[in-house]
Amino acid sequence: MASEERLLKEFYLALEDRFRGSPEVIAQRLSVYLPYLSQTPDANKPVIDIGCGRGEWLALLRDSGYSAIGVDTDAAMIELCRSQGLEVVEGDALAELAAREANSVRGVSAFHLVEHVPFGVTLQLFKEIVRVLTPGGIALIETPNPHNILVGACHFYNDPTHLRPIPSPLLSFAAEYCGLRNPQVLFLHPADFSHWIREQNITMEHRFNDLFYGPQDYSLVAYKS
Repeated sequence: MASEERLLKEFYLALEDRFRGSPEVIAQRLSVYLPYLSQTPDANKPVIDIGCGRGEWLALLRDSGYSAIGVDTDAAMIELCRSQGLEVVEGDALAELAAREANSVRGVSAFHLVEHVPFGVTLQLFKEIVRVLTPGGIALIETPNPHNILVGACHFYNDPTHLRPIPSPLLSFAAEYCGLRNPQVLFLHPADFSHWIREQNITMEHRFNDLFYGPQDYSLVAYKS
């Protein structure tokens, strides 16, 4: 069983490299969040990245002058982050948030995490995020976009650890229900333009491209009052 678990973790790291994109590509995509973070108060307080993976966001935060701490259960990911000099904790995201004082964190990010856990865990995470965020602090939650038919029906399942896609209205309502405010949904990362259909009927073309080749991910950006 131990060898099976080790093999799965090694496989998952290789899977990330194949399907998620290079660290350089992911860092470029994640840079869209820096302007949102720059507007939050309490610059001396850290950003917590739960499910930090290979550490692209942590490295981007460090290079942009932010204090940041990553959390992940995967020992291989933790080792990779530490090899880059990043501050990370190996452990459960809920436990790490629960151990922190209220109003002690400037931001909490979770990129491609919520689709891996039961929905009840997502609600618990939102409750803990609200508790640890400083007033005006920000939550950044990115997940695959099931409004894109190819993502919802096919690409989502390239990752065998995914449980179920989460439509953006559901995730937004869950965040509000748990106490986050002013949720905004950002639709991100459309398919390469070379895949798009180009015909004379612009209305039909636009609708088809949006449903099949539109944004492959979306992000929920929300705040603590």
